[in-house]
Amino acid sequence: MKPALPALPRLRTAVGIACVVLATAASIAAQFIPRSIEELTAEATCVVHGRVEAVEVLPGSDGAPFTRVELAVESTWKGSSTHRIVVTQAGGTLGSRRVVVSGEATYLPGEEVVVFLVANPRGEWLTCGMTQGKFSVRREESQVWVAHPFIGGSPKPGGFRPAHLLPLSLADLHKRVTAVKP
Repeated sequence: MKPALPALPRLRTAVGIACVVLATAASIAAQFIPRSIEELTAEATCVVHGRVEAVEVLPGSDGAPFTRVELAVESTWKGSSTHRIVVTQAGGTLGSRRVVVSGEATYLPGEEVVVFLVANPRGEWLTCGMTQGKFSVRREESQVWVAHPFIGGSPKPGGFRPAHLLPLSLADLHKRVTAVKP
């Protein structure tokens, strides 16, 4: 039978592991300073509600992959009205080459979204604030709400939630966006 480790070395090991976990979480959390809906709206040139029609990864001029996301626009909340818009993102998987850009929004074909967009110098639309500028629309029974990493949450009851993760309906998001004056 092996002798039990003294309590002090086990405690040091546990504290060491906890420090590594907390340092990793802090470095991930420090990548973004969450922006409010009003800040995203002020920064965005265009805000649209629509559905992801296609996601395509293509080679860039330097050979690095980039992702092209085509949206069918249902309504324009800010900017010039349009029926289709293409969002460009760095990264993607092309053949055996995969480039991941930490913090970039993820789009899925068929997904209903509200996106805050800015144009780059080439005139390509980019998601404002990376993942912060994309809200996924969820429909359950008679409720329509938005899911986002930093704002809003499910309307299902349960547990304590900080104010920024309280449910946010699609209608309330629309009101807050359109209330921001240019």
